[in-house]
Amino acid sequence: MSVKRHLLVVSLVSILGGKAAAATGDPSFALNWNCNGCHGPDGASVGQHIPSIAGMHPRYLFTVMRSYKLDDRYSTIMGRVAKGYSVAEIRSMAAYYSGKEWSNASVEVNDDQVAAGREVHEELCSECHENGGHYQDKEIPRLAGQWPEYLLQQMVDFQNPQLKMPQPEKMQRRMADLSQEELKALSVFYAKARSTLPPDTKLGNNATGTDPKSGIDH
Repeated sequence: MSVKRHLLVVSLVSILGGKAAAATGDPSFALNWNCNGCHGPDGASVGQHIPSIAGMHPRYLFTVMRSYKLDDRYSTIMGRVAKGYSVAEIRSMAAYYSGKEWSNASVEVNDDQVAAGREVHEELCSECHENGGHYQDKEIPRLAGQWPEYLLQQMVDFQNPQLKMPQPEKMQRRMADLSQEELKALSVFYAKARSTLPPDTKLGNNATGTDPKSGIDH
């Protein structure tokens, strides 16, 4: 989808959201409706290049959106979208989506790529992205179950020094020399990563896992 067409969709969704908000009497409904137009119902994305945001840490979502608004984070579209919201509205949206249930991307993957990605993860990424990428906090996003196409593009952007993507220095160093094949394998690994913690362990905003090992659901 072209940038112009994407912005047209966002504008149309915004108009419909405004009418829906008026009908329900809830102004926050329009904010979430606008996001759902691209990120899927309640933030569960059905688009390969658009991330799911349901169940993510509210402070992380707020920080990313605010970075888009201030042009501190590279984007093709989100910068223009975020500028249309106040800081208070961004905080409200972050709180809303953090309370929604995460939905894993439905993808078919190559077992060899998953294994290769697991090796990269355990060597370079597991220290921060614990429990197979399930761990998250105000600075670390959940990666497990995210769309691999989106993850790959983000990692490619992180490698591009001209884009100046906000990232820890340690992450920048570790990603610098990874090949396209290694990045793709890593994105596929995270798309299929499943938690190794007990089933009753709460993840999402309450994630406390510290196990760096990874489980894969084939």
